[in-house]
Amino acid sequence: MDGESLRRAIDDARACALSMLDNAALIETELPEIGMSAALETRTREVCDELVGAKHDVFAELAELERLRDEGPVSDEIVRASFERVIGWLQAPLEPMHELARALEAQPHGGAAWTLVADAATHVYEAFGRARESAQRLWGEGPGP
Repeated sequence: MDGESLRRAIDDARACALSMLDNAALIETELPEIGMSAALETRTREVCDELVGAKHDVFAELAELERLRDEGPVSDEIVRASFERVIGWLQAPLEPMHELARALEAQPHGGAAWTLVADAATHVYEAFGRARESAQRLWGEGPGP
């Protein structure tokens, strides 16, 4: 694997994690203004916590990978294992976020909440797609540049 592909994969994973953090912060900021049932508000906060938690895990893993890389050559096996963890952490909150958006969409007066969460989910899904593709390119499994 070449250094440029690795740098891009790290940058795309970091960008996805930051998208998760930014969108969770946006949702939490707007939440008091939206009005939804207590159960859905709790569920929304839990999804935001998952997004923020994924960011922390990803940043820690990428920092460790970069530290190892700075110390010398890193085996493909170590890089692959690291990115499998990273992609797993980035993917974990996506299904709960999707389920939340569907639950909000089903609410009779959930339009504003649904729009907020669905828009945030779109940004997160797009960033995840880029991160996953960059990681897959490290081993020639993903689409080309």
